[in-house]
Amino acid sequence: MTLESAIAKSYDDLPYPSGPQPLTHPRHLSMIGTLFGFPAVKVDQCRVLEIGCAGGGNILPMAFELPQSRFVGIDISARQINEACESAKRLALDNIEFQRRDILELNADFGQFDYIICHGVFSWVPKQVQDHILSLGKQLLGPQGIMYVSYNTYPGWHMRGIARDMLAYHARKFETIGEKLAQGRSLLDFLIHSPDLRDETYRQILKDEVEHLTGHHDAYIFHEHFEENNTPLYFHEFFERVTAHELRYLGDANVPELMKADFDEATQKLMRDVSLLEQEQFTDFLTARTFRRSLVCHPDQPLDRNIGPIRLTGLSFALAEPLQIEGEDALATTFVGQTKKIATDHPFLEALLCELVKSWPSWVTVEELVYRARDVLEDDTDSDLEDSVFEDLLLLLARGVVLASPNPTQLATSAGPLPKVSGFVRAQCTTGRSVVTNLRHAAVSLSPWHQHLCSFLDGSHSREDLRLELQRFSLAGEPVLPNSSSKVFPISRDQQLHFVDQLLQDLVECYLLTA
Repeated sequence: MTLESAIAKSYDDLPYPSGPQPLTHPRHLSMIGTLFGFPAVKVDQCRVLEIGCAGGGNILPMAFELPQSRFVGIDISARQINEACESAKRLALDNIEFQRRDILELNADFGQFDYIICHGVFSWVPKQVQDHILSLGKQLLGPQGIMYVSYNTYPGWHMRGIARDMLAYHARKFETIGEKLAQGRSLLDFLIHSPDLRDETYRQILKDEVEHLTGHHDAYIFHEHFEENNTPLYFHEFFERVTAHELRYLGDANVPELMKADFDEATQKLMRDVSLLEQEQFTDFLTARTFRRSLVCHPDQPLDRNIGPIRLTGLSFALAEPLQIEGEDALATTFVGQTKKIATDHPFLEALLCELVKSWPSWVTVEELVYRARDVLEDDTDSDLEDSVFEDLLLLLARGVVLASPNPTQLATSAGPLPKVSGFVRAQCTTGRSVVTNLRHAAVSLSPWHQHLCSFLDGSHSREDLRLELQRFSLAGEPVLPNSSSKVFPISRDQQLHFVDQLLQDLVECYLLTA
C-alpha cells in the first residue's frame, strides 16, 4: 500500500468531523489583507479552493452565504467526499463542487483561486506533499490571492511530541483504531498517576496533554497522535520554504497574534529592531507556540506592514464577546467579559465601548461608531474624536476585544416578532445536526429544544406559533429542558411563552438569529 493510499484508508476508516474554521473565511482573510493595504479580492464574487476539505463542513456554509462565489473542495478520502457531495445536493447548492483528488495530482490546469484554504493538512502529509501544496499556492493563487496554511510548530510541539511518541510506540501492538485509542488513554492515565514518575515537570507536561485531549473527539486524537505523519516545523523553516516557492509570508490569520499588542514595551521594542522573520520566530520562542495559521501571497503585490488606524475605513466591528459594565467611579469605567477586562478613564474609549455593548452581537461600521460617539459626547466639532475612535478600535482589534469584517451578515440584537435563522442552519437542524454553523462561521452545539426550534425559524412564525410547536414537541417525549433538571414542559401559556423567549435569547447569544 502506498503512503497516499494509507492516508486515504485512515480517513475512510475514521473520518475527521469537518466544521467551520472562522479564521479561514474569505471575509476574514480579506480583512487581514485590508490591514496591510493588500488588494484582496472582494468576497461576494470570489473563487475559493479548500485542500483537504473532509466532509465539506467548512466551505459548505460559505457557499450558502456567498451564492455568487465559487467553491471547490478536494480530499483524498472517498468517504468524506461522498459525504460532502450529499450535503451539497441536499442544500441544492450549484456554486460548490467536491472532488476526490490526491494533492500531488493537482497542477496549474486546475484553475485559479482568490482564496486557498489548507487547514489541518500541512503537518500531516509527507514533505513532498508539503512542497507541492506550496507550489500550488504559486500556481493556483490569482494575482491578488491569499493562501491560508495551518501547521504544528516548534518549540511548543517538542513537549506535545513526548506524548505522541509514547502513544505511537504503545499502539504498534494493536490492530484496530478503537484498541489504539483505548490503550493510548490508559497509558497516559497510568503515567500521570504513577507514584514512580518522580519528575514533576515531566508529569505536568503529560497532564497538560491529557487536559488538551479531554473533550476532543476520537478522530482528532487518532489523526494527531497515531498517524504516521505529523511533522511540526519551526516558523523560520516554513518562512524559508514559502520564499523558496516564490511566495511571500503575509501574516498570521489571528489578529492578536499578528499585532502582538499584549507584549510588554520592552518586548515590543525588541521586536521593532529585528526582521519580520525574527519577530515571528522569537514570538514562538516566547510563547512555546504549538500551532500556526499562516497567510501567504504573491511577492509582487503592494504590502505595507505599518498597520495604521486609517486602514479600518470601510470595515464593520462587533465585540468578540459580550461585555458588561462592572463599575463606574471617578477614576475609570470597567468593562468585563468572560475572557476580557478593560478599565478606562478616557471619554472617547468609554463612549465607543458603550456603543459596542449596546449593539452586541450586531456589527457596526466604523463611520457609524464615530457618529454615535459624537452623539453620546454631544460634540460634533472635535476633530480629535474621529482619530481617537479609529485608534481605539485598532487597539481593541489587536487585543481581541473586537472583531472586524467587510460587509458581514448582520445579526439580530433581539428575537423580534418573526425570528429567523439562516437557511443553512435550518437545513442542518432538520437533518438532525446538533452542532450547527453560526453567523460568525463558528460551531455551536444545540440542545434538542433549540435544534427543533431552529428548524421553524424561517421568519414567518410568531412566538405563539413557536409555543404551539414546542408544545407538540414536548408531547413527543423530549425528556429534559435545557439548562434545567426539569422533565416537565411548562403548563401555563405565559410560562410556555417565557420558555420560547429563553430559547430565542440563547440563539441571539450564539450568533444564530439574523437581523
